[in-house]
Amino acid sequence: SISPPILPAISSEEGREVATKRGTARSFDFGAAVAELTSWPTVSIEKLMDFKGVGKVKAIKIKASLDFGYRLLHVNATVPLSLSSSGAAFSILKPVLIGLTYEEFWVLYLDNSNVLIERSLLGKGGFTATVVDIRLVLQQAIRWGATAMIVAHNHPTGNLKPSHSDKALTQKLKEAAKVLDIKLLDHIIVGKNEYFSFADQNLL
Repeated sequence: SISPPILPAISSEEGREVATKRGTARSFDFGAAVAELTSWPTVSIEKLMDFKGVGKVKAIKIKASLDFGYRLLHVNATVPLSLSSSGAAFSILKPVLIGLTYEEFWVLYLDNSNVLIERSLLGKGGFTATVVDIRLVLQQAIRWGATAMIVAHNHPTGNLKPSHSDKALTQKLKEAAKVLDIKLLDHIIVGKNEYFSFADQNLL
């Protein structure tokens, strides 16, 4: 599992400074303002800099804390008893993959009833690609005693179309897992707020 990063704290004074937009003299409730940002996982640093008293450094700190807060609030949300559909898997993956500006590769390890045993972050990359070690994916499957797994990664651009490398990796992982009698149930690509399922499209 991924360990939460240590992020710079934002003081209450800094929160209040985000209080008033440039050129506006109204008082500010930081909690209310955040609540208004319905799409805040994807709020840009530039947008945060529109607030009075928020420079680039402070905006980066706020953005990092917002991202971390969103993931922390949702990563331990109620998990479906059985991940028997791509939608159920997406509900687990959505909080950790949506809003990222770089690619991550996650694996959901399941038992023979498709109940989640463990979720692991096994790869981080750049804006268009991430490196995945198939041996590590299977090593972790054996460690957790998994009999099935669902793999997933995000496309920061929002383009859900699987690349040639996505398809190649899926087939390699499927064949390697088969040797160990482990089923690859799906490969999910997460976009802005939607997903693509290899299983749903009969690509497995």
